[in-house]
Amino acid sequence: MMEEISTKNLSVLIEERRIIEAISLSISSGEMIALVGANGSGKTTLMRAMLQLIPHQGFCNLAAMPTVARAAMVAWVPQDRDIVWDITVRQLLTYTAEKRYFGEKHSPRVMAQAIDDALDFSGIPHLDNRRLKTLSGGELTLALIARALAQKTPVIFMDEPLASLDPFQKLDILRLLQNMTKAGKAILATIHDADLARQHFTRVMALRKGTLIADGKAKDILHKRNLQTIYRSR
Repeated sequence: MMEEISTKNLSVLIEERRIIEAISLSISSGEMIALVGANGSGKTTLMRAMLQLIPHQGFCNLAAMPTVARAAMVAWVPQDRDIVWDITVRQLLTYTAEKRYFGEKHSPRVMAQAIDDALDFSGIPHLDNRRLKTLSGGELTLALIARALAQKTPVIFMDEPLASLDPFQKLDILRLLQNMTKAGKAILATIHDADLARQHFTRVMALRKGTLIADGKAKDILHKRNLQTIYRSR
């Protein structure tokens, strides 16, 4: 059973501007959580602070972990999908698996099995020898999710995993995320489409101007009366 991830009065100040304001939350195993809000509401900043990627005030037990322990707890799928090295999908996952098992005595066979399991679970074993630059947007997203799975963490944070995908690709990704939570993982993902968040996610956290204004079941939060408040930028 994974340790619950929690924050207490987490705040982020950038250039004297408060981006995140005293957010307290918790994330448990098997939850599929949509982090919603208007552009600039602080969604990505919140996740980056929890991952100790940017300075913050307040407390987050994940950010307080040593680097190796944090890497064993959570994987990060960023929105930026620029390809720096045009390697194969298997090479991408191999690099991640090697880092995951750094300092542990695991055989190459164990790491290869972790890679095969991640590719199979993501439904892309046929892409293992494809180079990243030859992949479509949907295929690349699946490869990045497979990389996160190869890290073998109980929690995965995702920044806009549905961005720039067609409707069928979005449904494929959402089904994969649902299968991941059924397997016991916790998912926290920023999502712009309120309809998809309401239909497919078990829980919604809504941010407005850096403040957590709602947290609960998707159907209870993402209704017409709330949407204007959540997505209103002023």
